[in-house]
Amino acid sequence: MTQSDTPARTEQVRLFWRNYLQLLAEAGVPEDVRPWYRKHVERYLAAHPGQRLRQHSAQDLNAYLAVIGGKPMRDWQFRQQVQALRILFCGQLRVPWCGDVDWRYWTDLSRPLGIGHPTVARDPGEPPARRTGQAGASISAQFRTPRTGVAAAIRTGLAHTGLLHQDRTDLCGVDRAVPGVPSVA
Repeated sequence: MTQSDTPARTEQVRLFWRNYLQLLAEAGVPEDVRPWYRKHVERYLAAHPGQRLRQHSAQDLNAYLAVIGGKPMRDWQFRQQVQALRILFCGQLRVPWCGDVDWRYWTDLSRPLGIGHPTVARDPGEPPARRTGQAGASISAQFRTPRTGVAAAIRTGLAHTGLLHQDRTDLCGVDRAVPGVPSVA
């Protein structure tokens, strides 16, 4: 009989979920949505087999959110996952690193860009490849940089590191050394 098979372990797991569901109720999560929050936590646990929850760190959580955030899903689904994990780590487990996680960042990351956001195309009806600039040339052709030019710029920059670190003074007038880079002064 392994530890996961013992009646005491089974009771611990049952109490864990009962307490989590109680926290969801206190947080105002609708009853019909609570099973989804539990599934989000179960997916997190499945992504970290063999690691006890109290052994997790803010880095573990941030890495997990970065991975799932890159998967196709609706914005509200990602926010729900963030909220499920926030309630778990901050509400139930009360881990000391809970304040180190930028929960607002993760929540805001899932919000769709508004129509006026600078990164949203000005004319969404016309695909970028069809837009043209001066003399009918495509926009991408007008701003294309040869790869050899980029490689040459990198080689030149490495050869002239003094130019890269010419002005190391911040806005307060303090000289800020760059670790691993010798001072040019």
